[in-house]
Amino acid sequence: MSSSDQNAPSPSDDADYAKSFDFSTASIRQGFIRKVYGLLSLQLIVTFGIVLLFCLHPTVKEYTRNNLWILLVAIVVEFVTIMALCCCEAVRRTHPTNLIFMALFTLGTAICVGYVGASYSVEDVLIALGLTAIMVIGLTLFALQTKWDFTKMGGGLFIALLLFTVVAIVASIMRSNYATMILAYVGVVLFSIYLIHDTQLIIGGNHRYEMSPEEYVLGAITLYLDIVRIFMYLLRIVAAAKS
Repeated sequence: MSSSDQNAPSPSDDADYAKSFDFSTASIRQGFIRKVYGLLSLQLIVTFGIVLLFCLHPTVKEYTRNNLWILLVAIVVEFVTIMALCCCEAVRRTHPTNLIFMALFTLGTAICVGYVGASYSVEDVLIALGLTAIMVIGLTLFALQTKWDFTKMGGGLFIALLLFTVVAIVASIMRSNYATMILAYVGVVLFSIYLIHDTQLIIGGNHRYEMSPEEYVLGAITLYLDIVRIFMYLLRIVAAAKS
């Protein structure tokens, strides 16, 4: 037997290497998932904490109503930071810059949601919050166990979102309560599907598309926006159902 034959890898060596590679890939994906849901949890705690503060604390509610510049600053911060995170890969993937921009974006969004929540009763906010929690848990479990691959629907969902945005703008100009309520129900359905789609992108596995492990900040923000939008539309539906 020649020395080259002796040094050639055996089939068992190839199998061991494949197993170790698969294990390494799975470990990276699991670490990515932990980062995403860890950041998402912090975002949701801050956001709904601010919403409840705006709703439950009369002084805070009165101060924010009389100082709209806070809302305007929050909108600017929210817009600038999300554009930087989405459009600039260096910002999105550089630590700790990505976390700083993410924190600013979350704070800006939380204040905007807080302003909206303050215009509803505390009971409506709590009901919408509970419904949101139930929906998010249920949809996440569905996304994990279903054999349907929602990651293939990215293009269709994007078109649906564009159409939904245009109709929402027209409805706001027309000031039609009927159209607004229909859009609220459609919005819950649309962003529920988006939540399933984005969850599968993060989980990876047997789905056609998956998010890069380096995009943990983008993954957390994506899920966060889905959940916040579901909450906002549910809040509108709950308030209308009681009126």
